[in-house]
Amino acid sequence: MKSERLSEILRETARRHQTEKPQVFYALREVANRFNVSLSMVAAIYRQLESEGLLTRLRGSRTLLKGLATERQLSVHAIVGVPMPLSSFLTRQKFRMFFMCVRRELRRRGFMTAGLLYENTEARPDFLLERIRHCKVDTVLWYQPDHCARETARLLRDSGIRVIGIADGGLPMLPCSFEISREQAVSKILRDWKVRGGIEAVDIVHVARRSAVEEERLESLLESVGLDCDFVEAGRSHCETLLQSLAAGEKRGIILLGEAASLFALREPNRLVGLMSRRRVALVDGPLSFPFADADVARADLAVADWEAVANRITDELLAGGPLAHSTTVFDATAYIQAPIGEFAQTI
Repeated sequence: MKSERLSEILRETARRHQTEKPQVFYALREVANRFNVSLSMVAAIYRQLESEGLLTRLRGSRTLLKGLATERQLSVHAIVGVPMPLSSFLTRQKFRMFFMCVRRELRRRGFMTAGLLYENTEARPDFLLERIRHCKVDTVLWYQPDHCARETARLLRDSGIRVIGIADGGLPMLPCSFEISREQAVSKILRDWKVRGGIEAVDIVHVARRSAVEEERLESLLESVGLDCDFVEAGRSHCETLLQSLAAGEKRGIILLGEAASLFALREPNRLVGLMSRRRVALVDGPLSFPFADADVARADLAVADWEAVANRITDELLAGGPLAHSTTVFDATAYIQAPIGEFAQTI
């Protein structure tokens, strides 16, 4: 009751004395002594009033009562860098969704985001280190750390820059504090194929640079539901011929791994839409963008990550400011069976 009453008194006092310009508000210790309460109680109330937009605290200094003027005040907790291969950002929707959801949540909660897109020829630790330093980044979020991430992360940590890894399939090149797990969603899709879809075997389509870890996980999931599988390599040419042969398979499901799915959506979008109308197709890396085709008529089985939840949790950890837990926070993707692709179009 004492805390609630004191909160009401301070809130009413703040609103009564608010003017157009910011002004110094009562110090924590002054309020604690005046009402004979603990400093921790007053600090908690001040944090609440700060969240309501009445107060703002100057670190190591004093508390200000915010002004009523509408002019914009820019206050940044920290600068967060997000390095990402340009090719992945352009062709794979999950990279864009991660970046844009994280950027939006960070901005909403007082952080500045520096997107650090790099070409394949620029994927060198010395180059990336210099770019990140130039942006005066405090923390780096590295989604799906690639081969260049391990040495770059070591150099960044030596420079006092925090590095947080986010895994999403394959074998990440550095320890990750967060992970998007798609295994439960894929397992649900495969069980539906086996029980209701009449599927007897599966074609797993990949590009040349596939992940052995990802391959082994898929084989294990298929074995657990009693489905045979074959791996099919998708080259940069002859996409049309490959899609025709996949469409001709009877009682066969098709799993499109991330890069292969993006390749087909870019090179042969209409044929890919046609394939989805004839066969059960699983997009295990989530939805695709179809820039040159009408995707509203296409349906597929999807493993979809909740990017809003991922962005929210990461931002919570950044606001807390302490060391990250040794365990990995896992976000399970959700399975959508025969979902209209158009409903998952990129809207951010």
